[in-house]
Amino acid sequence: MKDLQEQVADLYVDALDKAKDKLDEHIEQYERINTLIDHNVKLTELLYGDKAYAALDKYYALQQQNNSNILANLAAEQGYWQAMMDSAATEEARENARKHW
Repeated sequence: MKDLQEQVADLYVDALDKAKDKLDEHIEQYERINTLIDHNVKLTELLYGDKAYAALDKYYALQQQNNSNILANLAAEQGYWQAMMDSAATEEARENARKHW
């Protein structure tokens, strides 16, 4: 019975690690979007100069929205890890969730 409990605890910890990997991938996607927006801003400035206000405004608005999405996502992730710490059945699982938080 003890082995089964240890296996379940190990599976739980592994699931937390996989969840963290997926959450990190999500944030990396937002960072890639910011990189693309930065590239488009530089390209626009090269092609039209820094007076291309309408085009630059569009890109800066997109970047602002993307950054807001990152912050919202990180806040939700923090809530997720807090819930995982609060509901952890073992100290190992609690520490693993705290590590990611």
